[in-house]
This record gives sequence, structure tokens and C-alpha cells, in this order.
Amino acid sequence: MHVQELPPELWNHILDIHRDDKATLCACSLVCRDWLPTTRRHLFAAIALVISNESIRERDLQVISGSGSSSIIEQYCRHLSLWISHSNKDRGMLEVQDDTLGRTPTLPNVDSLALKAAMWTSLPSNVVDRHWRRVVERTPNITYLELAYLSFSQMDDLISMLLGFPHIRQLHLQHVIIAPLGRPWVPDDTPPDNLEAIARLQIDEVDVNITDCSPKVVKCLFQGCHGLRLRKLTCLTVLDDESCLETFQDIINRSAETLEELDLTTHISGTVPALSPDFRCCTKLRALCLKETLNEVLPPSLLQYIPTGSLEKLTIGLYIQCKRAGDKSTLQMPNLTTLDAVLTDLSKLIPSLAITLRILVLGPGAEDAQWYRNLDFFQGTTPEILGTWFPLLHEAAAGRVTVSFGRGKEHLGF
Repeated sequence: MHVQELPPELWNHILDIHRDDKATLCACSLVCRDWLPTTRRHLFAAIALVISNESIRERDLQVISGSGSSSIIEQYCRHLSLWISHSNKDRGMLEVQDDTLGRTPTLPNVDSLALKAAMWTSLPSNVVDRHWRRVVERTPNITYLELAYLSFSQMDDLISMLLGFPHIRQLHLQHVIIAPLGRPWVPDDTPPDNLEAIARLQIDEVDVNITDCSPKVVKCLFQGCHGLRLRKLTCLTVLDDESCLETFQDIINRSAETLEELDLTTHISGTVPALSPDFRCCTKLRALCLKETLNEVLPPSLLQYIPTGSLEKLTIGLYIQCKRAGDKSTLQMPNLTTLDAVLTDLSKLIPSLAITLRILVLGPGAEDAQWYRNLDFFQGTTPEILGTWFPLLHEAAAGRVTVSFGRGKEHLGF
């Protein structure tokens, strides 16, 4: 059959499947002219520019500004990444120069922007005031913003940056700090001048690690009477640190009347804490996902304060250690008795609650797909797995429980 005789829905679907395979998309774009719109939509969906200490690399600018491709990229590009780097890794914190961001290309259809650095990078106030405006003008329709490994001289600069995007709804912060005079260890309790302006932001989805961002960033944006009211929160915190637990509780208290989805990854470096976040203040919480980064079993105490009136979906992340002996692999099973009992009680307390158990296998050879598939455990059905690991839950709510698996070391990504 000739390619033109294929239904458009079919070959569009095939191209969508290969959206991340650049070589295949390039080959397909040469086969049939009718395939060009779909292949271009995937090929030019995301553009990454590497920024040196002087300016955006000329080679990268030629890709964007070249006469043959600029209009195509302007039409199809939806995500722009600006990577700040410099060659001298022995230097201290990199300070972005005045003209670094000024040559950002005009991409009116971009709705997702990431500004990241390979190592700690300082954005002086003059760069934010003058040159960040150019980025805003050339990407005016941003709804998602990601900032990583950036240092601001003052909190007002970060707030001004966020206010520049009137349509932003999603915010991802990773290693964002406030460092007056380039000294992050100097505490700064001075409230920002434009603190009240945070209320004008439309951000209602946030992904933040509150352990690696400056306390002032977290406090100004997510706590107190001026903090954002969130609909969806993805967060990592340390539970055996009383101040981190208090900060997290303040965040969900601030969004108690609006929070619908919460994805919480906990980190317990020492003994399992006696205290636990109280989720009952979140009266509209529909979906709750709980994971722990180091321990194989999530502390059951995390489930003692669950809202029963609105919760529809509960996801629990488990890490299972795998050992290899020759050609055979065995699972080192954790003790799940207490967690089984707690989940069973919850399933009875909330009869409509759907529970998902996401199990991540760790250990030697966990990247070897062949032996992973051959593990007898993964050949079992969900009822068989529940009957072995969670017998009480299987008996009480087997029809409402889903089991999924992952492998490798994606500690925060499963």
C-alpha cells in the first residue's frame, strides 16, 4: 500500500509513538510530504540553548535564527530550555553577564520554559531587571516555568521574574536560593518589598524540594497570608527534621481549601519520626501519593492523618531490594505486616478508595531487563501478589487495588 493510501489517523498515531526518536522522525520527514507537519511538531517541540558566560553560543543561535528554519521553529517549538554553563569548573558561583539572556530568540508559541545551570549560578539584580524582560517579551505565553541551581541577590528579583509571566500556572523549583552579596550562608529575614504581589500570581501547581531551596523562598511563596494557594503539590521533605515537617505542614495548611492532588516524597535519614503531617486539613484532597527515598517501607505513621471525606485515590511507593546469585535473582522481602494492616483499615474506612501500590526494584543488575522479566514474582497476577504481600488488604479490597512495577534507581521518578 502506498503511504498516501494510509488513513491520516493511522500514520499520525505511528509518528506520535516515535515522538522521541529523532532519527526516525527525520527519515519519515523525507518519505512523504504529508508527514511533515507531524514530524516537525515532534522534532521542533523542544529547543535547548546552551548559554556561556558571554552569550548564547553562535552555533545554537544559527539553528534558531537561520533563514531556513526560524519560521518552522517559531511555529512548532513549545518548550525552551536555557542551560547556563561555563568551562572553568574551579571558579566559584558563576555570575551571568548583562547580555547573556538578551539574545534569546522570539518564540511566541512556547508555553514551557526552563532556566537551568550546570552548577550554582548567580543572577544579579541588574540581569533580572533589564535582560529577563527580553526573555519575557520573546516567550509571552509561558504557563510552565522551571528554575534550577540559581541564586538570586534578593527575593524581590525572584518574585519579579515570576510576575513577568501573567499566564504561568505551573512552577518547578530545584536548588533555588537567596544569597545576598553572593553569600548563601548569611541569613536574610528582611521581607521583600513586593511580597503582596505574590497574590497576583496564577500558579496553582508546584514541584519543589523544600530541603534544597532557601527557607526564604519557601516561606515567601508558599507560607503565610501571602503564600500561593495550590491545587497540586509535588514535594520532597525530611520528616525527621522538625523544622522541615513544620514547613511542610504550613504549606498544606495554606492550601487547605484548594489542594486536590499531593505527591509527597519523604526522606528519613535517621530513626522513623514519631510525628507525621496532618493531611486532614485538606478538605478537597482527592489524590495522595506517598513515597520514601531510603527506607524500603513507607512509615505507616504517615497514614494516620488521612482525610476520609474527599480522598479517592491513594498511591504508595515501595522499594524492594533484589539480590543476584549466579544466574538467579531473588527478592529480599521487607516486613509489610504493619503497612498491610493500616491500608486495610483505610480501605474499610473509605469504601470507594482506589489504592495503587508502586513497587520499585533496586539492587545489582536492576537495569538488566532480561533477568528482570524472568523473576517469577513479576509473572504473578495482582491477586497473587496481594495474597503474598498484603493478605489482609487482598481479603478486604482486592478489587480496588492496582499493582505496578519499576526497576533501576529512579528514586524520585516512579
